[in-house]
Amino acid sequence: MNTLEKQVTNVIESSIHDAMKTSLTAYGSPLNAFVNEVLKEHEQELKSLMRESLGTVVTSQDFKASVREAFSHKVARTLVENLDGAVKQAADKLKQDPTIKAQMVLAIQKIVDSSGETTK
Repeated sequence: MNTLEKQVTNVIESSIHDAMKTSLTAYGSPLNAFVNEVLKEHEQELKSLMRESLGTVVTSQDFKASVREAFSHKVARTLVENLDGAVKQAADKLKQDPTIKAQMVLAIQKIVDSSGETTK
């Protein structure tokens, strides 16, 4: 088979493949109806298998630890995100009191001064 014949054969094979794929995956495909029919025939068996599998997963110690860890991270992230706003609000309230504002400025100045001494 020469190069041109190979190219033509490849194009034909590719076109047939594409046409079959489109036909089988398109909306209203006969394959969808076939799969639905087979699933319906085995509905009770599949439900039983899923119940059993889910039950095994949910009661495993690894799953419980994973859920706890994910939940802990989510709670921590939420707290930190909310904490940022709470700290800003508290700082804004403190800045409104002239005495506390002056003390904050002095504390910051003291940190800056001590930082300069350690870099010398």
